[in-house]
Amino acid sequence: MNDFLEVYDYKFNGCCDREHSCENAIKHFESAYDESSSKSAGLSYFNKNRQKICASKTFDFGQDLEINPYIYKYVQPSIKSYTEKYDYLSKIDKVSQWRLCPNYNVQRYDGEKEGFFSLHNESSGTYPYRILAWMVYLNNAECGTEFPYQERTVTPKAGRTAIWPAGWTHPHKGVTPNIGVKYIATGWFYQLPKGEPKFDGHHPDEERIQEITRWDMHTAYQSFVLVSEKAMEIADSCPVATKTDTSGNPLKVPLYLNDTWGLVYTTGQSAKVHNHWPSLWSYTYCVSACEECSPLVFPNAKEPLSVTPKTSQMIVFPSWLQHEVPIHKCEHDRIMLSGNLNMDKENAS
Repeated sequence: MNDFLEVYDYKFNGCCDREHSCENAIKHFESAYDESSSKSAGLSYFNKNRQKICASKTFDFGQDLEINPYIYKYVQPSIKSYTEKYDYLSKIDKVSQWRLCPNYNVQRYDGEKEGFFSLHNESSGTYPYRILAWMVYLNNAECGTEFPYQERTVTPKAGRTAIWPAGWTHPHKGVTPNIGVKYIATGWFYQLPKGEPKFDGHHPDEERIQEITRWDMHTAYQSFVLVSEKAMEIADSCPVATKTDTSGNPLKVPLYLNDTWGLVYTTGQSAKVHNHWPSLWSYTYCVSACEECSPLVFPNAKEPLSVTPKTSQMIVFPSWLQHEVPIHKCEHDRIMLSGNLNMDKENAS
């Protein structure tokens, strides 16, 4: 029974040639990588159960880059073999047409605190045209990649290349905790768009659902990182409870970011009474609002509290505290960034 996950090993002109190509790819990545501009910067705070922590840089096969031949020499024969085995791909290429995505990422995972911890697949509402994913291991690392539905774990080996469908049938994650250093190059094949995307109708809640973003925005946008770091500073300055050592000396309770998201309230929208338990702290940052916009209301506080929004305003509160947003009546949008913080038990004293 085929599981559509294929793994290829190549010798080319011998083992040394394979290792030489991978070593050169790694050297090029390290020389081009700028940690200060990486979207992974600062991710050591974040919940390792919900996202990836790594050094990552995007390259383009369409550009004249030294690294490209070292990667393409593995991708090209692999997709040729894959298409020969699953020949339906050749048939649909004549109709829907699919190609190698020019952009790909090279990533470095260093030590047990880094890795791709969350199960995920490669196509989504954001990237609906991805049809296949590929990955080339660039070194003989200790920890590989798990595919639980296929009941397989791909072991890293310099030059080893894997290809699999990009959809939900092939969720995967890195083997964690990661041991040592692992380098990979990874990218996709996509169906060429033809005209405007077509939908088989629209769910009645589609507009409302899309006004709340994904829940791990800190993994993609530095702005969410900066906001969360400020929220942690505020939470640290006024702890919910104190902790001491055996001598009675105060100890700092370390926090990590559990999740982050964005919200856009349009005219007529609201949020019913809710809380964010079992998180420890929650926060909201106002991106855009006026004093006439709906307030953030805490109906069960010691005294009912209503906070009028103001652009650049940060509110940090215990996650168990009930809160709501009344119906938004302004003609413009009320835009907020929100998140939850938890106690980092692994690093607690």
